[in-house]
Amino acid sequence: MISSCQTLYIGSAIALASFALGEPRWSQSYAAGYIDQSGAYAGGSEIMHLVAHKGKMYAANGYWVDARWVIPPEGRKQSAQVLRLDQADGEWQVDLDTGKTNGMGLEYMKGNVLKSVTFTRDRSGGLLAQPHRLLVMAAG
Repeated sequence: MISSCQTLYIGSAIALASFALGEPRWSQSYAAGYIDQSGAYAGGSEIMHLVAHKGKMYAANGYWVDARWVIPPEGRKQSAQVLRLDQADGEWQVDLDTGKTNGMGLEYMKGNVLKSVTFTRDRSGGLLAQPHRLLVMAAG
């Protein structure tokens, strides 16, 4: 029978070995509230979804209880965004601002769905020559 002290010691040894071997460590890659390389405001109070798509990482954010959503009058609120990270040590970029691209003046508080979808058949059910991958986002 292994005592709890021995178990703790074994767990600590594994943790120390992982650290010594240079295992990947957690690091923060996104801190909301900056202007990205294209001049877009990258914000949000929460990240709703993370999805890998075509070799990049995408995130859908939300503005729950965020001053850019709560305070401005209608028509000037910051809407949900899709953010894109091109490389592990890069800076997140705004790939889609749902409030600026919908053409109807609608504002969205959060990204409800973000999913990488692969189509292998056409609308008639025929097999596509190459699968078609599409990133799908829904906001509300």
